[in-house]
Amino acid sequence: MASLHTHRETSDALTSSDPAQGHIVGYRTICASNLKFPGNGVVEHHSCESPVLVNPQRYSSSVCALAEAGIHNLTSHLRCPPKIESGMPKPTQTPRAELHTHLGGAVDPPILWSIAHRQGIRLPSKDYWDFEAMVTMKPGSRNRDLDEMHNRVYRWTELIQSSPDAIAESVASVIGGGYRKCNLVLQELRFNPMFRNRKGERDLDHIILAATSGLHRSLIEYQQVRAGLILMMDRRLTPRENSIIVEKAIRYRHFGVVGIDLAGPNRARFSMRKVAPLFQHARDAGLGVTVHAGETGDLEELRYVVREIRPDRIGHGIALVDDPELAKEVAQRGITLELCPTSNLKNGMVRDLRQFGRIVRALQKHGVRFTINTDGPEMYGTNVHKEQELLRKAGILTPEGIASCNRWAFEASFLSSHTNADPAGPGGSRKADKA
Repeated sequence: MASLHTHRETSDALTSSDPAQGHIVGYRTICASNLKFPGNGVVEHHSCESPVLVNPQRYSSSVCALAEAGIHNLTSHLRCPPKIESGMPKPTQTPRAELHTHLGGAVDPPILWSIAHRQGIRLPSKDYWDFEAMVTMKPGSRNRDLDEMHNRVYRWTELIQSSPDAIAESVASVIGGGYRKCNLVLQELRFNPMFRNRKGERDLDHIILAATSGLHRSLIEYQQVRAGLILMMDRRLTPRENSIIVEKAIRYRHFGVVGIDLAGPNRARFSMRKVAPLFQHARDAGLGVTVHAGETGDLEELRYVVREIRPDRIGHGIALVDDPELAKEVAQRGITLELCPTSNLKNGMVRDLRQFGRIVRALQKHGVRFTINTDGPEMYGTNVHKEQELLRKAGILTPEGIASCNRWAFEASFLSSHTNADPAGPGGSRKADKA
């Protein structure tokens, strides 16, 4: 009588107490003579103990393992589905870099769920799946604008991350997860500390120092990785509040803070001119400068950012294609764009991939360097590898084009010029100043 002994890790992963769902109810040696095939894609095993139900759509690897173990008549009754690909490259394959990731959209929902419960945060639902729907965007869903995105998702993720322990765990989980999921060996992770201090209840220094602690812990665990933090100003904050964030970034530049950013939905009272000196102050202190601009189509603001602030990088910047002369200036100054395809689609910044393709071709025409990023991998259900594949399969980028974007990401990284960065790392060097 032929029998199967599966790998132990497979058995542990498949054990379940819910036979109604077609899971494996108990783990034991499965005899071929007791296997029955009632149809509907279910393999049924009967023994003197209790039935075993195997759903090959969910557990195809186990069903295929039966055939590989010598139960050859199994395949005459059931066709094994093709191997399920995770979309994750092997660690020995292409090293990747991501420059534009928001901490609020990057933490795995189960981790956020556990952090929320440990802190006693009152959530709208006691059901995990309801919570996951709150902090992620499912296929086909879209936000009307950036305000809706912030109100739907970030209000919860920022609240949950608003303690030293929570932000340390969040940072460490994102850096380690990026390496495991798509071989990110360089990652810059950004967040606004003022949106994680519960409106002044928490001390900003404790929040930022805890974030750097999570950063360094992850770098000990994943020694193939280089990573840094970018502190963000916001259009919804006052000039005074934004100046405090810049001072904190400068204070912690030797602890892993490598850059400064400005983000947030447009506000009529906000003036880019009022925060422009803050960017120069950060640059003079040795920090990299990136700015969210040109995401929502505000060309006047984008022109001011390019010509007056002169950042190292621009977050999104897709409105650039509406001003060819400005695009040429960006190319001449060596400013790199941080593109986020799925994010732009989900937040209504572009209608579809066809429009995004036109944007990419226009950038290529004018010689503008750009990188491919997620904006928030868990929130949008993606990673850098998936974003690259999305553009390749849509015919927007060739493999050679993707390789160029990847190289530009290493070259444009703030880690490459930061005083604590390893000069022998994969990123090479970036220009210290712009003409």
